[in-house]
Order: sequence, then C-alpha cells, then structure tokens
Amino acid sequence: MYNNWNKSKLNDQIKIVAKKMYANPSPDIIATLNTLEDLKKNQPKIFPQEERFDEQLAADKSLVHDYSNFIPSIEEFAKQDETFSFKHLNGLTERILHKRTLLSFTHDFYNSIDREFAKYFNRIFKERHNNLRITDRNQQGYSRNYITYLNTINYAYINIYRTHTIDDFINIIHEYAHTIADQMCYRPRYGKYPFIELLPLLMQEIAYDDLIRCFDDLTGDVINSDIGITKTVLKYAKETLLQQQYLSTVSLQTERKQFVNKFAEYSNNTKAKTEKIMNVTLQEKLSYVIPFLVMVELYDLYYEDTEKSLYLTKKIITMDEVDDYIKYLDSLGLHLNEHMDDYIMYQKNALKLTH
Repeated sequence: MYNNWNKSKLNDQIKIVAKKMYANPSPDIIATLNTLEDLKKNQPKIFPQEERFDEQLAADKSLVHDYSNFIPSIEEFAKQDETFSFKHLNGLTERILHKRTLLSFTHDFYNSIDREFAKYFNRIFKERHNNLRITDRNQQGYSRNYITYLNTINYAYINIYRTHTIDDFINIIHEYAHTIADQMCYRPRYGKYPFIELLPLLMQEIAYDDLIRCFDDLTGDVINSDIGITKTVLKYAKETLLQQQYLSTVSLQTERKQFVNKFAEYSNNTKAKTEKIMNVTLQEKLSYVIPFLVMVELYDLYYEDTEKSLYLTKKIITMDEVDDYIKYLDSLGLHLNEHMDDYIMYQKNALKLTH
C-alpha cells in the first residue's frame, strides 16, 4: 500500500481529460493530459533546469530585481549566528515510522488546526490510496518530496521519500500543506508571487511542537530537525546575497565556466564549493528564504493569537500580486525579523536542554 499511484484511477482521469481536450484544447488541459500520461508511465518527476546559462542569468537578474525590496531583510537575517550545531538525526523505530502512524499524525494535525484547512486537506487525503506514493531508499529516481497539483481537475499526486527519521513526519505535513494552498489559490511555482512555501513552512513549524507532545522521548530529534531547517535557510540567505551582489557585475553572455571561476574568486570559495552553491538555483533559495522570514512572524503570533495568525496566513495565500510585498506585509502588522532573535534563541535553548 502506498508504494505507487493507482493506475486505474490514472487511466480514468486520462480518459476524462482527453474528452475535455477534444472539446476545448486549451494549453492548461493539454498540460494536464501530458502530466497524467507521464505519471502513468511511472516516470520520476523532472525538475526544471535552465537549458542555457544565459537564460538562467537573465532569469536570476530579473528575480533579484523583482525581490529587491526583500534584500535588506535578507541581509539582516543573514547576520544571525549560525555557530550552534546540531546532531544528525537518529533512525527511528518502525513503531514510530510505520506508514499508518505517519498518516494518522498528519490526519489528526490538519483536522485539529483549522476548519478551512481541514476541508481542503480531507478533499485530497481521502484519495490517499490512489494519489499518495511513499517511496524508499531502494526505489531509484524518486528521492525527493513533491506534489503534482492538477488545477484543471482539482487533484494532486504526492510523492514522499522516506528518510526513516523524524523528517518523515515533517515532509508529509509540508507536501499536504501545498495541496491546501493550491486549492485556496493556485499559482505557478515559478512566478513573481514569493510566498509559495509559506503555508508548508508554517504548518511544519507548528507540527514540530505537536511531535514533541506526541513523542516526548524524541524531543532531541525534533529540535535537531527544526534547527536543520533554520541552518539551511540561513545558508541560502548568505548565498543569495553573494549571488545577488555578483550578478550585477556580469553580462548575459558570460559562460558558465567563466562565471564559476570568477564567482569563486569574488566569494573567496573554492570552485567545488561554488559549483555546490549554484546547484540550488537562486529561485529555489529565495522561494524558501522569503517565506521563512514571514513564517517566523506568523509563528510567533500563532501562540499569542492563533485565530489572527491563521487569518493573516490565509490573506497572504489568497492575495493578489502587488508591486511592494514588504509594504503589504507591514499593512498586516508583520515586520520581517522583528521576532527572529527570539526564534533563534528559543532553538538554541531547546538544543541545550536535549544534550
């Protein structure tokens, strides 16, 4: 069970969408049909990479321009001390990580946190025998967590890659949060809207607290997992600033090898580390850094005024695109980095208690 998506369901959906296509061959319908055909072939999801480096440079420069208002906030966040260390997560027993336990925790979490979120969650969750795939280390090509949301038929296919650590709980919470946000207001993953990852990040942060209550003997693993996310996003913030500063000095005709060599000199890094930095696109880094800054403020508010925190979260999820997102957040009373010091200090103190 959950080893793969239900092929019979896929076939039925392909027939339905094919009929829609003949009646109305719109780009969205054609894209949905092509996606379903790929899922039927059991092909691993192909994550888009820029084929030409000049196109990637152009996209990165455009991105930096679009999100320029966030740069001061990212600079402030990047000053945070990252010297606090964390242990590698322990492998957990099958008693804890059994698939039914993962799903029970996820079900109970979303059905207790908010009525509207629960409605959208249950719409997708009830199809779990058809649309949820939980893969393992021995299944090649599926070593990522992702969802494929099909807006034209309001359906999602979910892939969860098991790590056999507490992260399995967080990953499944994260991906189902995407299905909720997509149903509330579907947006393309790589547009100008910067908060695609906001709901998943907030839900997983709250889920960490629930995990401690459910499995108090695993507190150390939960804290370490949470800190691991913070350290990754902090690293992305520092790398974003480096890339943003360097991008203004290069032309679109720069070749990748030349870019890596010069960027290595500029950043005082080795070429190998520079390649590693560039392996995660600037788009992907910013898609986590910016929502993370907002998430910290909503998370702080959550335990002071839960209803208001979730209300503001929904407003951001469903908002129209604006020219100045910082101004919009300020109008909601959310000021980036206002509670970041408290958030980091809490993690450091919690870490000390687990040692």
